Amino acid sequence: MGVSLLGDLISLWIVFMVMYFAVAPHLNAINDIAQVLIFAGAGVTAGAVSSNFRRTFKRRQDRAETIHPEFEPWWHERMENLAEDVEFVKLPSVMRVIDIIFSLVSMAIMSVPLVIGFLLIKSKGREVLERQPRVGQGGRVFTRYKFNVHVSESGTPATHSDLFLIRSGIEQLPRLWNLLNGDLTLVGPKPENPALAIRYPQSCRWVFAYRPGLTGPVSPELRTWLTVQKFDAGTYLTQIVPLQSAYDRYYFALPTMRQLCIMTRALLLLMVPLIIENMMLSERSRTSYGVKSERAQSHSVPEMPATDCVPTGEQVSHVTKWSRHEYDRAFA
Repeated sequence: MGVSLLGDLISLWIVFMVMYFAVAPHLNAINDIAQVLIFAGAGVTAGAVSSNFRRTFKRRQDRAETIHPEFEPWWHERMENLAEDVEFVKLPSVMRVIDIIFSLVSMAIMSVPLVIGFLLIKSKGREVLERQPRVGQGGRVFTRYKFNVHVSESGTPATHSDLFLIRSGIEQLPRLWNLLNGDLTLVGPKPENPALAIRYPQSCRWVFAYRPGLTGPVSPELRTWLTVQKFDAGTYLTQIVPLQSAYDRYYFALPTMRQLCIMTRALLLLMVPLIIENMMLSERSRTSYGVKSERAQSHSVPEMPATDCVPTGEQVSHVTKWSRHEYDRAFA
């Protein structure tokens, strides 16, 4: 009843305002009174709109809590302990400016693919967005977004529309919001699952002091190895994580201008759809490892670099999309 009465009052105020602007040029005596009423009505309208937004947000929160009852994940306390020991490293402001400009321009350019992704997911009767907890700068856990595509237990897309969204890269477009919001940057450490982050070796936890990235510095050999090989959580934590952190350390030690050059390469990589990127990687792998000799052809996949190897500038100048290396399902 209160909401209906408020709506009626706002409607009457709108009618009054239209009539006032129609007859105001011919009246002088009631101008001051009318202006006061207009300002009062504007305040009521702004308050009503604000109240409506708050009610809508509260309803969505209540609905989310009903579907997913509020509880603390098993890793919550351990992540808080980890965050207490993590520093907060501030990067040059120019990098944040580039993140903001790129995210705004990309969301404007990709508005049509975003709408297509929204409609395809909505047509399946699903929640549009999948929310994933990830470890951000300073050990703070944030929610990373992507379109809610479904895959089977074997890792293949559940429907043709899911396949299209994955191969076109539309699946990952909602992460532009995380980039704009400051949760992610263009190039940085891997945004890790908290369940894995709490198991990081102590010597590698320094990466949580930096803002994670949409992409990260990885050598071509390691990128190919990660793409085609299967491994368990133990191998990931004891061999791959130390190697990734070595590349991250080398990258952050570079001069700002060199980092900006690598960010430029990341910009180009993010514009390439996944299906085209896979073709490029496949061709590069055949060229590098498949045509030199019969022995090379029988070992088309490079060996994993040694954990204690020292990265080079050439290796770190290559970046990979972290979305290509998600292991949540594999380690579950």
